[in-house]
Amino acid sequence: MPALFIGSAVENFRSGRPVGFRPEAIVLHRSGGSREFWRARFNNASSQQSAHYLVGRDGSVEQYVPEGDTAFHTGLVVGATWPRLRPNVNPNFYTLGLELEGTADDDWPEPQVAAIAQLVADLASRWQFAIDAEHIVAHSAIRSASRCPGDTCPIATIIDKARGVTRTLLVPRETVVRTLSRTNLRRGAPSLHAPIARVVAADTELRVDRFIENGEPVQGNAFWYGDDEDTFVWAGATNVPRPVAGDGAAPDLGDSATTDPMEAVARVTKRATPPLQISRAIDRSKFVLPPKEFHGEAFRKDLIVLHFTAGTTAKSAFDTWRNDPVRVATAYLVDVDGTIYEVFPPEFWAAHLGVKGTQNAHDKRSIGIEIANVGPLQRSAEDSSVLNWWPRKSKDAPEFTTRFCRLDEAARFIAKPYRGKTHFASFPTVQVDSVAALVRGLCERFSIRPALPSPTLRFECDPTFASYKGVCSHANFRLDKWDIGPAFPWERLGL
Repeated sequence: MPALFIGSAVENFRSGRPVGFRPEAIVLHRSGGSREFWRARFNNASSQQSAHYLVGRDGSVEQYVPEGDTAFHTGLVVGATWPRLRPNVNPNFYTLGLELEGTADDDWPEPQVAAIAQLVADLASRWQFAIDAEHIVAHSAIRSASRCPGDTCPIATIIDKARGVTRTLLVPRETVVRTLSRTNLRRGAPSLHAPIARVVAADTELRVDRFIENGEPVQGNAFWYGDDEDTFVWAGATNVPRPVAGDGAAPDLGDSATTDPMEAVARVTKRATPPLQISRAIDRSKFVLPPKEFHGEAFRKDLIVLHFTAGTTAKSAFDTWRNDPVRVATAYLVDVDGTIYEVFPPEFWAAHLGVKGTQNAHDKRSIGIEIANVGPLQRSAEDSSVLNWWPRKSKDAPEFTTRFCRLDEAARFIAKPYRGKTHFASFPTVQVDSVAALVRGLCERFSIRPALPSPTLRFECDPTFASYKGVCSHANFRLDKWDIGPAFPWERLGL
């Protein structure tokens, strides 16, 4: 099961590892405390403590430090018995730390043991070290005074189970992908540390017949494509960075945080409202930003922000982003026909709010959704029976001179004053349904609170949104913005 990336305070780990060091072994910890305890501790800047992963008693897996970085989990060496310990070298530099939920005296539930074994197998495969007692060790083998992870820890069972783990290969939706830049194909393992089989140029078509969801994470993306020659390419280096199963649905990942949003929404709607009729699955190939045009850092998400494009199509917004030297974009675009486009993986981020003085804090914690809609309208100065939208007819013409519709086309707009404008373009039903499905799916996938601002604050810019968690709009953060305006039917989100 892929891990849910949580992250830790920057003071609690070292970015990268010293030159010449890489993960060579796994250290198991069970220091006591719940997942909530460790989340708080790893994100407390004064604790000076972290681990790469935490495995819950229920089998859930959370990641706090990227594998290529140095977690602070086993730096003190006292009376060590571990034969692979390097003299006078901090073992954090060449180990991966796994914190296991529970106390030293607790039992070891089968879901937890199975998840530990799967994670051990994945890590050993990615970093190319053996699965044995010299590479999978207890913390007490480095610090003898520690009972961690406890005398009852089934290390031998974990090793046996990890050796028996088979790699799950899934069928991708797209069997031909295109590289975005010069790319290495790896032999034998979905890992940057596997040997290079060959190098291909940018814009090379690759035929793939499988993918793996738990390869080595690169910029937070653990998907890798494979072929029948046992070579692997990181999916993030292609035009389809997040593969889905061959039938168009996401692979069955249970309640994992990496479940496809449209799959997740099916579970939500079964218990909340009647299922929505979604016209199309998420398109992850048409409007895709290359990695250099968004930030490949994964942050915990607790906010969804809705925007409108102030344009007629999703393509117009995407083209604007591609021509902008600043990394401005949202993770998703929803076109007028209901098609949902994933622009970049939603665990990453790009600037989409433009809130000054926050160091992009809200961009990092949020997922942006752009809805293709022209937004505010204004009566034509030349013909009062016509509503115009903002683009100029010519370079020197004023704004709101481009014809949108007539006043007798009542289905195309709503007449409601908001921030200096009196009319706003309507949203098609099929588009609203897709937005609702996407929002619900993302809430479940990322454990975002499925809630809206109170009716009194829904159209306001208020200081409380600095700490708000849930679903809101761009206008809640900016007084100079209209999106998504009064025409959007908030109640249709079903939250």
